[in-house]
Amino acid sequence: VNSAGVCDENEPEDLDNWHKVISINLNGTFYVTSLCLPLMADGGRIVNMSSILGRAGKVRNTAYCASKHGIIGMTKALALDLAPRRITVNAILPAWIDTPMLQGELAAQARIAGISHEQILRNAKKKLPLRRFIQGDEVAAMVRYLASPQASGVTAQSLM
Repeated sequence: VNSAGVCDENEPEDLDNWHKVISINLNGTFYVTSLCLPLMADGGRIVNMSSILGRAGKVRNTAYCASKHGIIGMTKALALDLAPRRITVNAILPAWIDTPMLQGELAAQARIAGISHEQILRNAKKKLPLRRFIQGDEVAAMVRYLASPQASGVTAQSLM
């Protein structure tokens, strides 16, 4: 399970942030996978954490969105490469997960917008179909499924 990642807002021309986010999110996923592949048994599972922003853009998140788009492309291509070994490769694209990283990002957005933390939470939740943040245990349940024998026929998928 490749799940390390950072989400630093950036100006479009911010090269330092671009390199940092791409290095951790996209290159890190590639490096860990490449080191694990020789050790993996046939029939194994790889689960990559992307983001709903892997399918959409967001202001001041050029590097993050690009890195998560890249993970989706890598997932699909790697699934084809590893199909002869029956190793499945899938990506999970959660919406906002209620984590300290999200709370920090929303607090920063509230300061920039000059509104309260409670107001930014309400505004954010209005944009979500279920009007709530995803919980970490919900993502963990999807990881457990994709890693299970029941998902042996599921590969090259990006599940939002």
